[in-house]
Amino acid sequence: MNIHLHGPRCTNPIELVKLHRRAGITKPSTALPGNVRRIPFILATALAWLPAAFAAAQERVDQHRPAQEKLAQEYVNPLKGPPEDLRKLTLIAPENREFMTLAPEGLRIRLPAGFEGERKLHGVNSGMIAQGDFEITASFEVLREPALGEAGDQGTKVHLLLNVNRPPWDLAGFSRHLKANKPTQYTAWRNAWDDATRKNKQKFKGFAVKGTKWRFRLTRTGATLSYFLAEEGDPDFRLLQQHDFPPDDVKDIRVVASTGGPLAALDVRITDLRIRAESLPNLPNVDAAEARGKSVAPTGRDWRIWLAAGVGVILLLGLVVAFWQSRRGQSRRAANAGAVKE
Repeated sequence: MNIHLHGPRCTNPIELVKLHRRAGITKPSTALPGNVRRIPFILATALAWLPAAFAAAQERVDQHRPAQEKLAQEYVNPLKGPPEDLRKLTLIAPENREFMTLAPEGLRIRLPAGFEGERKLHGVNSGMIAQGDFEITASFEVLREPALGEAGDQGTKVHLLLNVNRPPWDLAGFSRHLKANKPTQYTAWRNAWDDATRKNKQKFKGFAVKGTKWRFRLTRTGATLSYFLAEEGDPDFRLLQQHDFPPDDVKDIRVVASTGGPLAALDVRITDLRIRAESLPNLPNVDAAEARGKSVAPTGRDWRIWLAAGVGVILLLGLVVAFWQSRRGQSRRAANAGAVKE
């Protein structure tokens, strides 16, 4: 029996079922709804996109970290405690000890106004020697700094400094620098001694400042020194600059400050000095040979772990949607069949 349908398209599901039965179509259609049939395509697209997305995210996270498995030793000093407890730190400019004190909130360096010319550096030396690749991080907060025009001709500065273990000029620094009549800047710089010319060559670049709290991070990977900054409110460190740097042992890892004129007064708090390296041969209370053999605990940043988790979530979501749509389709077909029988 052939039935030809004419007139407007029938959209009532009950009428459609009646027409199907009159035409000899006795079984409801078992085809999945269109949105369910699209699930495999959606899953395939997501699975194809996930590896690249997670790999890119991992690259952004790890670009400023030397290979984690190589940084087998860590020195952590919160720079907090009673004033008499310097935690084996060495004072720089010890004759002015009253300008540098430990407190429960951190190391305070308070340099009063009234000093003519450029004041020498005041602060502390960690005493650590870092060998191979390393990562050095320190947190800072300026409580008071000179107003515009008070910084002095040489400028008022706060530094994270390090020096290689050879004379005379291989020095690198990440600084907050306020010059006379100029806005405050962060500066990433490097001094390198040139044996051929018998002169010091300096590489220097400045960056804008947003606030009074920040973190400096210096990392060495091979012969490259990278400068990273995180200001208050930043979700993570951002790379600002890279310079070549010798692979020699690093010594004199210091946090220091200075003023540049008689009107300049500076009050800065420093906390959380952290040094990670392939080797810290003078790390207190640790056998260096034993520590070099220790592996660094996983950090949870391996993109493969996140990829597997993402795939699992998408598959689970797809199954839930497919099951829900299937049940929904079965309910509709059962309701339609019941209506036809009536």
